[in-house]
Amino acid sequence: MGQRRRLLFVILVPLLVACGGNLVTGTAALPLPTNELSTARPLATARPTTAPSPTITPTTQATAVRNPTILPTPTPTYIEHHAGTPITPAMLDRIWRVIHQTQAAKRYRMTSRVDQSTAPDAATVLSDDTVEASANRLHYLNRSSDMIKSGMPQGLDVTLVDGIINVHGPLPLSAAQTAQWYQVGQLPRAGIVLQFTAGPALQRLTSNVPLADLQSAGMISLDGLTCDQFAGGRSTVLAALNNTGHLVQPGKERPIADQVAGVTFDQTDYHLTLCSDDAIHQIEVTMRSHIADTTSNMHMLLHLWDINGPGTVTVPANTQPLQLPAALLGLPITFTALVANGGNMRQLPVNGAVLDQANAGETLDVVGRTVDAGWLLVGNPRGVTGWMSTTLLTVDPDVMPLIPTTQ
Repeated sequence: MGQRRRLLFVILVPLLVACGGNLVTGTAALPLPTNELSTARPLATARPTTAPSPTITPTTQATAVRNPTILPTPTPTYIEHHAGTPITPAMLDRIWRVIHQTQAAKRYRMTSRVDQSTAPDAATVLSDDTVEASANRLHYLNRSSDMIKSGMPQGLDVTLVDGIINVHGPLPLSAAQTAQWYQVGQLPRAGIVLQFTAGPALQRLTSNVPLADLQSAGMISLDGLTCDQFAGGRSTVLAALNNTGHLVQPGKERPIADQVAGVTFDQTDYHLTLCSDDAIHQIEVTMRSHIADTTSNMHMLLHLWDINGPGTVTVPANTQPLQLPAALLGLPITFTALVANGGNMRQLPVNGAVLDQANAGETLDVVGRTVDAGWLLVGNPRGVTGWMSTTLLTVDPDVMPLIPTTQ
């Protein structure tokens, strides 16, 4: 059973932990305990940045059922280069507007890759995702080092069509030993965030990132478009890495300054590319640092194209049902809850110390629940994790039984 649990984590978590945007329904909240109410505070906001040379680019044809196709991207053509020019308030407003527009796109192609190395070890591919989105259909391919080590040299290949999950075999440690498509279930209609899609991917690289520190770096030609390029330094890089959990000493609940104490930074580059189609096409983050004689390198590249284009995702034909033990659905998965009424987030359920508040209208990440589902362990947009009464929250009824019990 231990091996089978690990298998579902590999198959379903990259899925259920990821589908751009928050899909929370309006399920009625229960009566409110007055001691958990609080005055709403302004909602936290998120932010983006610039991007240099891309390493991957799209094909001209829409991807069908198997492996989304990507081709090497030619080096961007620099139309005009200038550095050290602070962006204006009007340009910052435009960057934010375009970020939100791109996050909301329903049709696009995207690649996202994170590489990390610590000398003298070889680089590790922490993530290597390819996504094609077409309205309510998604095609996702994961070629990370962990995926390859788990016995899938071709990567994890998944389609989501109207919420139905299809996985391409063969899959190790399962009955799916043939190179064909298997149907493994259906997602709940709400309360799930698929983190591999454009909305969450952009948010991770822009939320709480000081985009006002960006400087105009010139103009380039990318994906057949004329694009403005913006560059940031240490402050933007550390904020982005903190969001993604890739700082030298991860821990979003600790001040960034504490996490990087004793670290010498040799290179910190944050680049964002905003193109003439009013969309973010690329964000690239590079960091090289060392502690004593140990050198670490981190490189993150997010590239989007064909945004709001005519992309299609074909429904897999002749799928075979794949039986997975129901118990495996209790594995850790990222869920969301909507705050119906602002209230306290506590260190422990019921009488724990108050750590922070959640504001009405905020969407929270759900980490776990009590056995009776009376309290949820949630994370708010400010990076604080604590217990909150479910009477203050709206949670899709199909999602609640899937949330793991942690108390």
